[in-house]
Amino acid sequence: MKILHISDTHFHAIANNDALLRRFTYIQSNYADHKIIITGDITDDGTKEQYAIVSRILKPFKGRLFFCPGNHDYGTLGSVYTDEAARRFDEFATVFNEGGFIDKVPLVFKMRTFRLSY
Repeated sequence: MKILHISDTHFHAIANNDALLRRFTYIQSNYADHKIIITGDITDDGTKEQYAIVSRILKPFKGRLFFCPGNHDYGTLGSVYTDEAARRFDEFATVFNEGGFIDKVPLVFKMRTFRLSY
């Protein structure tokens, strides 16, 4: 089995994703027999619009994609975890993997209190 590893694509809803589209077109043309693992930060903020763009661009790869969420996939700017963004990631990943993806362990955790110690 051949595997291609990709990370930190940071798809945007407003910014131009043309460079990413070109890269995935190249991958489709040159690595058609590879499984693809995308580890983290598929989107920049985990918004519905960003996942719609990602879904459209990654559609040709369905059946050979595996995902692991990053902090940006679970909330705004990678620093604010939201259950809504985590659910969006799960829905997105399930569509592409027919129910499975690499460990559903969030990389960003809710924190009620935070204190630095030196």
